[in-house]
Formats: sequence, C-alpha cells, structure tokens
Amino acid sequence: MLDSIEKRIVAQCDALMDDTLALTRDLVRDYSVLGREHGALETMQRWFE
Repeated sequence: MLDSIEKRIVAQCDALMDDTLALTRDLVRDYSVLGREHGALETMQRWFE
C-alpha cells in the first residue's frame, strides 16, 4: 500500500508521462552517436530552455 508521499510521486509521474514520451520520441528521432551528439544536445536544449 502506498503512503501519501508515494501517491503524490506516482501522480506526478503520471502527469508527466506524455511529455516524457514526447521527449523520448524526439531523442530517438535525432541521429546521435559518439562524436555526433549535436542533434540530441539540440533536442535537450529545446526541451529545457
């Protein structure tokens, strides 16, 4: 059984699920391998500005 803090954490995770999936989709879409990380870095910058 979850206590109130755990329930709040789960609720917040649920609330962020759409954004989490969208960010993951954008990161996977960008080609990024060692030495060519620019696309993923740009994606992270757009998301977290």
